[in-house]
Amino acid sequence: MSLFSSTAVLVAINGETTVERYGAWHDRQTPVAWASISKLLTSAAVQALMDTRAFDAATSVREFLTSAPPTLTVGALVEHRSGLARCLPEQEADFDAPYEGWSSESFDDQVIPRLPALMGRPSQYSNLGYALLARVIEVASCLPLLDAVRTFVIVPSGIAGNALSAASRDADVCRAKSVTGAVLHDWSVTGPWVAAAGFASSPPTLASIVTHQSAPGGLLDPRRTPRPWLGEAPRFFHDGALRHSGCVVAADIATGGVAVAHALGGPRGTGNILAASALKSAIRRGRR
Repeated sequence: MSLFSSTAVLVAINGETTVERYGAWHDRQTPVAWASISKLLTSAAVQALMDTRAFDAATSVREFLTSAPPTLTVGALVEHRSGLARCLPEQEADFDAPYEGWSSESFDDQVIPRLPALMGRPSQYSNLGYALLARVIEVASCLPLLDAVRTFVIVPSGIAGNALSAASRDADVCRAKSVTGAVLHDWSVTGPWVAAAGFASSPPTLASIVTHQSAPGGLLDPRRTPRPWLGEAPRFFHDGALRHSGCVVAADIATGGVAVAHALGGPRGTGNILAASALKSAIRRGRR
């Protein structure tokens, strides 16, 4: 926990920035960890591969990962309808590094054989489901996850591929600080789990991606299915939180508006709440 916090907010209408504010631990260029907003970028890569007919929403994951249960489909994973657990039981109990130390190989060896035992729950929000989508993307595209998302989502948005990175422990990202000024390291997200909570970019980069891809026919157009967004027309959103940070992104299909906010510090695990509050406050001030 940090007694202090910092927020970044950016609002754009049809690509034109109307509000942009950065707190003490943020700036315009340095990437931030986007936590579960990463799922939007992962689902955009899924949609891109669907557009190439590599698979469709009803395709069984087993077509790409032969040890996976046949009832798991791509669309169910995107929309959290698979019945998979949120994460592995041991991750639920690990508050320090639940997503660190993974690779595609270790995920295939240690997780996929356990999937039948991790299914059968009422449909719930699942990081595990998105880690599984990462492996589908990698096998279908013959590219590592980060390269696939850069190739199919970032570059087509008119942005350099290296503007997107993974929020590993040593990544160059904005970080919270303690009352003594010590850096508070957030969770390091590795391997397929990056698809669920591990992408990083600057706030303007994410705003540009969402603006481009949430337009009609785009990879994140909320009118397309399977839909990763939360909310209802015309306003859709997604949020996320790590240990020392959190975020929210929103898209309004009626106005072409896109808003992103990121927070560092504050009580652990509440960064998405801080980000949403900062966004609402900035919009109110911007209207005066």
